Amino acid sequence: MITHTLIYRFSKPLDEGTRQRFFAEAREVALGTGLVRDFDHQPQLATLDGRPPLAVIAQLAFEDLDALRSYATVPAVREFIGRWKSELSWEIDTISHHPLRLSVPR
Repeated sequence: MITHTLIYRFSKPLDEGTRQRFFAEAREVALGTGLVRDFDHQPQLATLDGRPPLAVIAQLAFEDLDALRSYATVPAVREFIGRWKSELSWEIDTISHHPLRLSVPR
């Protein structure tokens, strides 16, 4: 299993409706490719300096690296990005890794 983590940094705060639409469509497109096993996202909770949160983290689960590499070439993925890039401005950092196993102290 490969986790593909994306950190979106939007140029301005997203209203809740826009964020929900963007990531609902991102999920639909991702799962619709047949290459993604799961998809989730969470907005940044707060910033340490009091500025409005601009980041959202998303994670996609892939069976293997071949599925991840194929995902980037799917026309629906490219269309989604192009359409939303014309409406919203963002920068993105990505990292692909094995799933993290966090333990919470009791």
